[in-house]
Amino acid sequence: MSEGKEFRDVAGIKETARRLKSEGLPVSEYSLTRAVKRGDIPARIIGRNCLLFYPNVLSWVTCEHGQDNKPLTPSGGIRPV
Repeated sequence: MSEGKEFRDVAGIKETARRLKSEGLPVSEYSLTRAVKRGDIPARIIGRNCLLFYPNVLSWVTCEHGQDNKPLTPSGGIRPV
């Protein structure tokens, strides 16, 4: 790798998960795969390989664009008093 970089900005899911973990963000390969399938993280599919741009992944992890989980709503069970 050039310029002393340990990781590349464009990488597969496995390498991206490894980079996130090394930076203290424990996101699994499974979670990344699900996010790509849902369209939460833009990806380029080439054959059987999925390439991710790391700044897009960081944007998703940090909810930079407000794509956070939907708030929970009471569904039966316990109701507010």
